[in-house]
Amino acid sequence: MDFPAHLRTRIAGLATLFVLSTALLLAACGGGSGSGGGSGSGSGGDSTVPVAPVITAQPQSTSVTTGSTATFSAAANGAPTPTFQWQLSTDSGANWSSITSATASSYTTPATAIGDSGNQYRAVASNSAGSATSSPATLTVTALPLAVKAVPLDAGDGPPYVCALRAEGTVACWGGNDWGNLGDGTTIERDAPTTVPGLANVVAITTGSGHACALKADGSVACWGRNDFAGELGDGTTTNSSTPVAVSGLTDAVAIAAGNVHTCALKSNGTVACWGSNGGGSLGDGTTTDRHTPVAVAGLANVVAITAGLGDTCALRDDGTAACWGDNGSGQGGNGSQFSPVKTPVAVSGLTHAVAIVAGYDHVCALKDDGRVVCWGNNALRQLGDGSANNYSTTPTGVVGLTDAAAISAGLYFSCALKADGTAVCWGNNGSGQLGDGSTASLSTTPVAVSGLTGAVAIASGGNHSCALRTDGSMVCWGSGGRGELGNGDNTANATSPVNVSGGAVFWR
Repeated sequence: MDFPAHLRTRIAGLATLFVLSTALLLAACGGGSGSGGGSGSGSGGDSTVPVAPVITAQPQSTSVTTGSTATFSAAANGAPTPTFQWQLSTDSGANWSSITSATASSYTTPATAIGDSGNQYRAVASNSAGSATSSPATLTVTALPLAVKAVPLDAGDGPPYVCALRAEGTVACWGGNDWGNLGDGTTIERDAPTTVPGLANVVAITTGSGHACALKADGSVACWGRNDFAGELGDGTTTNSSTPVAVSGLTDAVAIAAGNVHTCALKSNGTVACWGSNGGGSLGDGTTTDRHTPVAVAGLANVVAITAGLGDTCALRDDGTAACWGDNGSGQGGNGSQFSPVKTPVAVSGLTHAVAIVAGYDHVCALKDDGRVVCWGNNALRQLGDGSANNYSTTPTGVVGLTDAAAISAGLYFSCALKADGTAVCWGNNGSGQLGDGSTASLSTTPVAVSGLTGAVAIASGGNHSCALRTDGSMVCWGSGGRGELGNGDNTANATSPVNVSGGAVFWR
């Protein structure tokens, strides 16, 4: 169509105005290309408004066993996408330090040791708009189960042997096997670890003078070895068994402890049940009647740990106090009295802030939350470690110079402590080299260092020997070795310092 001249001029002007308006609109909206636009490779840049990070998922506190790793995770929103930096505090949050190369949303620790328990971890999320810090998460590290025969009736009765828990939840034992206590279906002595057949999903173990028990993940318990003294296997009979048999009616156990010829289990509701010999009131049911199946300990609640000695038993409560019952001939009841057996639990005098408890032959030790250790009972061979020449103490007395213990153990007439730095000390009788200091000096009234031991995460003591588990999964033992109890393939020689148990690294859980 042919428009008049004056209309053609006006239309051309409107078209020019439309083109210019469109160009301005595209520029304002970041459209277009080239140097005037904001998309592609142009110089206009990203116009996204920065948003400071906000933590959307906090790291959670966790509990692991020694030698395991722990993983902490966090999440955060923000624009640009935040980066992370994990931090560590070893002093309850007073001071924080960045962890090298820990810059992902999750952080996995190296293999843990007892000394790592209580460490705190937090994540800092950052971008160009600011940063945000997560709440701290606490790591709890517990020692792995390790059991050594602790309480023979006397120095010559009851075979010296050791049991330990493997990584896959099975059990191996070695040493003397008089009662079938190695659980391998024989009474043959073994000088190297031998698997207990038919056991799986085991989470804890304990050993008595001639019998041993395993706690399974489902809360049931199986025992093997001697049973003819007083039904200490808990299966309702007095028949010895060289292979595991189920403890009758026990389905909710969370911890176990074997004494000389009696056994106890801590139940999930914080109560305790015991079975076996009860001549001195060891079972805590108010009688002296032997029991072939579990019976409830009278008046106990809120229990978190148990231990058993020659004929005495003790329980640690969640408030850091403890109660003991049974034999008290050396004051091992800890209640200020001596000689009179205690048939039901009685409080240990003056004990507070305890976090672990162990019984030897006729003495008991407790670890306190500040790393100190106290002991009571027989001190004839200075197993209380208080530096005194007293033959016994009926109440807790402090171990001299020990302020950084992380775990404890007790043998026949000696005691040991694992320190927070992975070393260990022992005190008391040393006739077989059981203090591990490279000597057979008759005794030590105060702690002496176990020679060459580093990286330890668990410790257990037997009649005259001890064993320690290390961070790499290997195990060492020292002390008496005449019946293969050191597990090193030699059943002839004592060891005054640690020797390797056969099996190699990463053999033990």
